[in-house]
Amino acid sequence: MEVLTLTWLGQSGFLLKSPWISLACDLYLSDYCQKKSRIDHTRKMPITVMPEQLPSIDHYLITHEHIDHFDPETVGPILRINTQTRFYCPPVCAKIIREYFAEKYLSFQLLQSMTEYHLTADVRLLALPAAHERLEKDSAGEYIALSYLILFDTMKKAVFFGGDTIPFALQAQLIRDAVPSGYELIMVLPVNGRDNERAKLGFKGNLTLDEAIALYHECNAARLIPCHWGMFALNDLKAPLIPSYFTAKNCHCIIPEVNRQTEI
Repeated sequence: MEVLTLTWLGQSGFLLKSPWISLACDLYLSDYCQKKSRIDHTRKMPITVMPEQLPSIDHYLITHEHIDHFDPETVGPILRINTQTRFYCPPVCAKIIREYFAEKYLSFQLLQSMTEYHLTADVRLLALPAAHERLEKDSAGEYIALSYLILFDTMKKAVFFGGDTIPFALQAQLIRDAVPSGYELIMVLPVNGRDNERAKLGFKGNLTLDEAIALYHECNAARLIPCHWGMFALNDLKAPLIPSYFTAKNCHCIIPEVNRQTEI
């Protein structure tokens, strides 16, 4: 039986596996934010697996250049050990690639939004824009933050990794139009929200919990998996996630547990 599994490794970091492909998205498995930031980025969540201990990864998705999503101290060991891993990111990430991984530049593919990429004969990747907190473009007109839709054609499943984003016009329509008819949609969305206090500290915001649930319903999704919480005290949810809250809003939510593989 063909099974699709998802494993949360903290923040917005996930491993996604099918019988024929393994993908990672936005892994943060270091203390790099604490080393580089002017404010407290002490991890609330321990590093549960070191990058060099990860299983083989075929494709590694990076949604944007922030270092809790494009973490050089996570990507570096994976590049050294999994030499066949292919990395995908928006063009704005080219500066980080040149700074840290110039000798491995060809391992990275810079993506164009609204473009489809074939990872295997039966698995497709579509890059969609994300608004963190604006729908911002670089000098060449490419979005600086992306979300990713992975289509598993044999299984008729679609997995949406929402890059850091807030709601924006036509967001749900873009996603709905990209999901083929008859495919089951699983949405992985950042839910730590935003407020003036965090904005003053320099944090760019994300969906609130209610906004994520609304997007789930607008996209006719089958399941919601909330992420981007539990890592940094200064940029976290104000209250714990409670299953009954989602049930009351008619939302089939899987609250992820770190290092626990879940069938989706």
